[in-house]
Amino acid sequence: MVMIVHGFPNNIAALQFEWAWQQPTLSTRLKIFPELKRKLAKESHFDYNFRILNRMLGVGPWHRLPLTVRWLETDYERDFDIPLPLHMQIVSGKVAITASQRHLRLESDSSNSISVWAPECHLCMERIEQPERSRLGCLNATCKLTCHMLCLANYLLGDQPGQYIPIRGVCPLCDAQLCWASLLQRKRLGMGVQEPQDNDDCDELSDVPDVDSDVETVEPDICELSDA
Repeated sequence: MVMIVHGFPNNIAALQFEWAWQQPTLSTRLKIFPELKRKLAKESHFDYNFRILNRMLGVGPWHRLPLTVRWLETDYERDFDIPLPLHMQIVSGKVAITASQRHLRLESDSSNSISVWAPECHLCMERIEQPERSRLGCLNATCKLTCHMLCLANYLLGDQPGQYIPIRGVCPLCDAQLCWASLLQRKRLGMGVQEPQDNDDCDELSDVPDVDSDVETVEPDICELSDA
């Protein structure tokens, strides 16, 4: 294994990404790249798959996801012909929990022991039902922002019609800079929220009606590129 791509919001999104990577000629989202229909002259299988990946990370919905491209073998590292979105990371080395993630987990545990959550959403003023699933706050530890996940997402999207995945924005209470990926990461690490099994929320990510083949052989939230 040479490279992995991780950071997908759920298993379905990861499987759909993998399907499109393996079937670029069938993916409706990649039809704008006719050059992906076949390998170039003297192009290796590895180079061809790397070229497909480069194009995929520049189109929706993947170009708005907080993905990480991780090189596991430094000998194969190379630059992307088309620069990746600024919110994506390119890193090297094995997958591991970083010191900042451990700190975030401890910070979330300690903040949960002293509740600062409001019972209502600061944006829509409606009561937050099932807060463990639908509640988000601010990255600023001293801020008491409490919002429905969808309300905060819509607020951060602002004047971006047609989009449904925020990237970054400003807290409506304290004006702190918010990164959507960091908000979701803190929610996962601090609250242990599991992904819903219902596929309805992922329909807009789909290229195919259903992805049910070879599911057992796929790492759920990681897509890989090898030199085989």
